[in-house]
Amino acid sequence: MGKDPSRFSKISSGKRTAMSQYAHQPPTLNSTQNTNQGDATIKSDPWHTKVLEKVTDHPLGRCSYITVQVKGNKKLTFMTVYRVCAQAPSTLALNNRVGAQNMHTCYSQQLEVYAQQGIIDKDPRHATVEDLKTLILKKFYSTNNYLLIGMDANEASDKRQSSSMFDMMNCLGLHDALQHLNGEGRPPTIASGSVTIDYIFVSQNLLPHIVGAGQLRRDTPLCQTTQPCLSS
Repeated sequence: MGKDPSRFSKISSGKRTAMSQYAHQPPTLNSTQNTNQGDATIKSDPWHTKVLEKVTDHPLGRCSYITVQVKGNKKLTFMTVYRVCAQAPSTLALNNRVGAQNMHTCYSQQLEVYAQQGIIDKDPRHATVEDLKTLILKKFYSTNNYLLIGMDANEASDKRQSSSMFDMMNCLGLHDALQHLNGEGRPPTIASGSVTIDYIFVSQNLLPHIVGAGQLRRDTPLCQTTQPCLSS
């Protein structure tokens, strides 16, 4: 997720430069089987006077965020979220145990992490929605907080699934920034298909400050299987 720092000048008050990054993945029993997963939140250039918090949910590799101080004694949080792909019903482990997973997918790696924590009946895909909702309500659901979430949801808005990420975002009053600025009909974000599975959600109070949002070109070096979304 990239941004043009000058576009945030209306709410950002600092002149110093800083960068923070988180990229992580769950541990595996056999590193040769590992499918790399995780997320990174990177902020740079003079947006702020103070970094208030930098958090990751290691070892699950689903979420990281950075909160900075902005004008009016408010907080601006940049969050990156990765949600694993949907799995066939036969994949869902209702009696999960350590070492039972093949570790070939990000989904199975998260199951292994849960097993190591003594959790035997949690669906990683559903848990991402519920845990993100709990985090937002606990820490960012107030008028003193601006929130921007860059997300690989692995879910299309016109093909909503059970435990939908979109239903949760709507419930919390978070808006699709690309749709807000550009309307419907944006290009797909998955290289091998025709659907959009990557999004930028922003809080209601941040909408007036967002002046641009889009997607990187598919041939950009950063792009692999999906196209990163950007806002400014």
